[in-house]
Amino acid sequence: MLKTGFVLRTKLNPAIENLWRSLRISFWLALVPCSESWAQDTPRPPIVPKAAPQKSPSVESEKPVTPLYEVVRVPEPGVLHVQASGLEVRLKAWGIGCPKRDQPGYREGLRFAEEELLGLKVKLVVKREFDPDGYKQVLIYPEGETTSFNRSMISRGHAWHLEKDTKRFGPFALAQIKAKRERSGIWRESFAYDFEGTNDAAPKPRLPSLLRGQGIKGGAGRIMYWQSYVGKVHGPGCAFYTKGSGILTSNPQGRDCGICGGRQGPRR
Repeated sequence: MLKTGFVLRTKLNPAIENLWRSLRISFWLALVPCSESWAQDTPRPPIVPKAAPQKSPSVESEKPVTPLYEVVRVPEPGVLHVQASGLEVRLKAWGIGCPKRDQPGYREGLRFAEEELLGLKVKLVVKREFDPDGYKQVLIYPEGETTSFNRSMISRGHAWHLEKDTKRFGPFALAQIKAKRERSGIWRESFAYDFEGTNDAAPKPRLPSLLRGQGIKGGAGRIMYWQSYVGKVHGPGCAFYTKGSGILTSNPQGRDCGICGGRQGPRR
């Protein structure tokens, strides 16, 4: 009997399993329409479009725009007039000295300044509010340029570096060394210009023949050289004249400066 009962159960199991499977299918088929109708009747939340991501402002847009000013006049090599808020403002190039009218190099410097500035727009950086002559002293950058007009004047030999005003500003000092080595502009001339920037100092001829031509004789015609303690001889107008430790003498002993020429004067 046990054996018979076991056989019957094994034969009935597939039938029961098929019946159960058909019942499950019928049940799910009956639920599908109900779920669809429930989904249609249930209100859905409105679809809110996502806002487009806002770009954070770039660093460039946060930088203040540097104003540009139009140059309307260039009366002297280192002086310019700009148009600002309907007014004409006069300015002076900071840190440079230029030949005066009727001095060698004046016309060349004025021509260069007009070509570089007149009628163009420039960016200005104020370095001194007012000098004794009532000028604002500025660094001048022509539009689109990274090198200042001041430095260009020095490197071309149209101006010299006023070291006391700039505290020996590095770019200007290098530009002047370059101009001296190339004998550009004023460094070709035999004049000791007013390198200290005083208004009343007139250019003095450097060579004895020029002194005699002006009727200057005796001790007044002697040239005083700067003899440094390292044995270099510098003539008037040299960047190293009276700089550092040394003595002034009309009869120096030592090697001539490679820039100014010392006792030999500028090389031609």
